[in-house]
Amino acid sequence: MKLIEEHCFSETEVEVGGFLVGLVGEDETLVSNVFPAQHSVGASTQLTFTHESWNALYDQLKNEPEGTTLVGWYHSHPNFGVFLSEHDKFIQSNFFKQDGNVTIVVDPIKGRKGWFYSKKGKIEKYKHETDTDRPRLGVSSTDSAANIGAKLGGGGVSIKTVIAISAVMSLLSFVLGWTTTSLTSGGGGASQSSVSDLTARVAKIEAYLQQNAIAAPQVATKPKAQVGPKASQKPTAKSPSKPSTKKATPPAKSSKAVKGTECKSGQTDAKYSCTLSLDTNKFTWTDPKPKTLESSKPSSSPTNSSTPTSASSSAKPSSTPTPSPSNS
Repeated sequence: MKLIEEHCFSETEVEVGGFLVGLVGEDETLVSNVFPAQHSVGASTQLTFTHESWNALYDQLKNEPEGTTLVGWYHSHPNFGVFLSEHDKFIQSNFFKQDGNVTIVVDPIKGRKGWFYSKKGKIEKYKHETDTDRPRLGVSSTDSAANIGAKLGGGGVSIKTVIAISAVMSLLSFVLGWTTTSLTSGGGGASQSSVSDLTARVAKIEAYLQQNAIAAPQVATKPKAQVGPKASQKPTAKSPSKPSTKKATPPAKSSKAVKGTECKSGQTDAKYSCTLSLDTNKFTWTDPKPKTLESSKPSSSPTNSSTPTSASSSAKPSSTPTPSPSNS
């Protein structure tokens, strides 16, 4: 028992356990050695032996005295009390079902331990549970909620987990006891007082959870800014504009026109006219009334339009030249 308690008191977050080896007699079972389970999978409410656990056990049995065999197993119930869960009963009924096979349950938080054994296909409780030889880790041997501090110190689990497990186990113990009483009494349904008691216990558990649970910190989040089109820092290239259909306005009159020098189509002057020369195919400043070439359709007045006339659209000169003005 010293080795069993030492192992069970070493961990309070999950269940731990191992195997009992020894001899089974007619009226008693002798446990001669204890092997903590290797490669087992422990959870907060159950313990599972893997194939590797069984293989390691059989290797250890080879070093035991002749006739020593597997006679049972043990496991912890940290802060849950001494009882066999459905999972525990499954292990006992399938792997330790021979008469005299033993299972030991130790609660290190409440400081309690108890024995169960198989007999004629059933699981029996051996006498009554007792206090452990080691001092309990909690402050109470019956109240799971009062042992929260010890649970935290031993296993390092969160307070939310401890409160939730303790509350569930308290409610589960009540429901199991209430169900057993109802079945054994032969009643077809629950009494009103039992239902009221159950409702009151659930309300107390909910209030306790709300009072002691640590709320997760709320992280303030900033509202996301509206995402709009970003202003470009670089000037974007403008698409080529369509040619304007409006007529170009005539440039302002120039007072620096010199006769015979080049000018641009459409330019005007008070003294000279900007006229296209057929010889040079350029616009030059000339007298206001220059001699114009006759077109295929003679015009009644000299041409003084400021709109340039392309060389290709000019009329061919007449075979008979027109006399030039005296000032030509």
